[in-house]
Amino acid sequence: MNILITGGTGLIGGALVKSLSQDGYGITILTRNPVKAAKKGDSKATYISDISESNNVDIIINLAGETISERWTDVKKKELVKSRVSITQQVVNYIANAKDKPKLLISGSAKWNQKIKYERKRIEDIVAEDNVSKSYVSMIVKLMLLSPTIIEDILNGSQPKNIQLKDLMKPFPYC
Repeated sequence: MNILITGGTGLIGGALVKSLSQDGYGITILTRNPVKAAKKGDSKATYISDISESNNVDIIINLAGETISERWTDVKKKELVKSRVSITQQVVNYIANAKDKPKLLISGSAKWNQKIKYERKRIEDIVAEDNVSKSYVSMIVKLMLLSPTIIEDILNGSQPKNIQLKDLMKPFPYC
């Protein structure tokens, strides 16, 4: 199975690449600087700077965007939004034009996190407001709601054996 990852050189993306690579997945990382990323990153991965260079993609995991670890000034907030909108638009265009469509798109969504945590929205509310499928929203929400301990274990590669990508991608049973 071939996975295209945007943001594969970041903190979470880098750990995800390592884990998926060890599990035998083919990994392609979309990055601004493939040469630099290849020197620091996983030797089994393929590094590209243009999404059109990818082919035979089964899954796209979109984690790219400006770093959130800096002070959030007004300028920084605009950069955060612009970087995420831009890469997401590239991914959408890629999928729209792909001869063989990926089977799955996982895209980080701080927007849904905010709706659930602070606006107390239900999955059904998000489905209606954003016109997306219930199973897709439930899968993303499941990934969002992992405990910090599990996330840390995943980053360290020491997660319990029963927590695997294929299991995390399944929707909640009631959806």
